[in-house]
Amino acid sequence: MKRKDLRDKFKSEFSIIQNAVNLFDPYGLIKGGAPIDEYDSLTYLILSGLNKNLSKDALIDSLLSKLGKDFDLFDDPINIGELRNRTEKFITALHDKLKKPNC
Repeated sequence: MKRKDLRDKFKSEFSIIQNAVNLFDPYGLIKGGAPIDEYDSLTYLILSGLNKNLSKDALIDSLLSKLGKDFDLFDDPINIGELRNRTEKFITALHDKLKKPNC
């Protein structure tokens, strides 16, 4: 694949994932007025995991770990099981939208 094609593919997938993550909005930061790049660390993590063909469970675990480190998930009274279920649904829908293998 040519460099321009790779760049265009990256931009397209990044935009799709960024929009999806902002709709997922695990902490309501986007609804609260945060900039659209608030969750870009999650967007990059997901894009990287999908391109490495991580399993769905590995991607979910990685995402939950990132949420815990960057957004104090484990200090928050959010029900971890509920967030995991929401994350599983989110990753499954994203996988279907991007049609990535092994997820």
